[in-house]
Amino acid sequence: MGKWWVRSLTTVAAIAVGLGLSGPVVQQPVAQASPACGDYVWIGVAGSGERDGAAKFRDNGMGGYINRSYLDFKAESQSRGFTVTHRSLDYRARKVPVGESLTQWADFRASANEGVSKLKRLIGAVSDQCPSSKIVLAGYSQGAGVVHRVLQQTNVPRLAGGLLLADPDRLTYDSVIGAGTAAIPVAGAIAGQGAAQSIPSASHASSKRLPNGVGSKFITYCQIQDPVCSYNPGASFLPALTLGSHTSYVPEWWRLQLADKILPPAKPGPGSQFVGTWVGDVTQQMGGGGLNLYGAIADLHQQGNSIGGTLSFVRTQGDDGTPGFCTWTIRKASIQGNRLSIDGRKVQDTGGTCSGWTAEFTHRGGSVFFKAKGQGILYRIR
Repeated sequence: MGKWWVRSLTTVAAIAVGLGLSGPVVQQPVAQASPACGDYVWIGVAGSGERDGAAKFRDNGMGGYINRSYLDFKAESQSRGFTVTHRSLDYRARKVPVGESLTQWADFRASANEGVSKLKRLIGAVSDQCPSSKIVLAGYSQGAGVVHRVLQQTNVPRLAGGLLLADPDRLTYDSVIGAGTAAIPVAGAIAGQGAAQSIPSASHASSKRLPNGVGSKFITYCQIQDPVCSYNPGASFLPALTLGSHTSYVPEWWRLQLADKILPPAKPGPGSQFVGTWVGDVTQQMGGGGLNLYGAIADLHQQGNSIGGTLSFVRTQGDDGTPGFCTWTIRKASIQGNRLSIDGRKVQDTGGTCSGWTAEFTHRGGSVFFKAKGQGILYRIR
């Protein structure tokens, strides 16, 4: 049993529970101030290694991605008339012990367990200190796993919602709102789960589904190539699993989606009929009679008098047989009746999946007709 456990951990080592290296996010100093209360209190939980040494004094102590998400959420909240303060979870966030001993893996697991216990206490303290504030929970990688386990184990008072980014405990059948390319329903595919779910006896991950009233308040953001949150070595048609995907997230992708999930709805404006999440299939005719087939997801949100958000595509069949995925954000949008024209900006692409960054949506009630280099029908799912 011991040798199997070590062997399993070695197999998943580089993608294991809660791997969390800092991504390309601007570093921010820690704000040293007495605990304060706002309309919302954001509690951020860093990923593995993001609190090593001097790192715990950067990014408000919650790691680059979660701090950037906090600052974005705070700005969106202020624009809608709400105040936000923050706390960070003071736990080890131990670095993943790749290639180390069984004892070190046990210590890594103890770090996550410590995070769960400390987060429960911190939530209780914030609830007592700020009896009128709503609580937002957000974590990246190991931090997302910590948040996930707390949600499975306890009731959080005045829970507003939050973000599970690259969650190693991610479940495909959970009640949490899926986002990113891993949320695209690809025909014939079994979407990967979090790496921790592949070795639950070692990781202590739970397969317990969150209650609808809890999970529906959270976004679980995962890219299909990220082996920490979408570990599925049996899906050979998918792009190769890469650790680069785990450290290549862009907080802009979920900025509006997270704000709209937690805050009261923004005032409807032009193009409000397009607001929502749309999924479907897109076909692109290639030269020589070949086809590129894509699964697509569009998260569209009201942004003042315009529309903002992201579009993501997974190429399940390429003219050259190569799978891939890409994500782009809406840079500019124009609305004419039931037609939405957008100019996008590519922020991630593997395998040359996307070409051309202009697209058009034609609204048809419960569906939209999508046209860019390819075309297809997308259906509203929420």
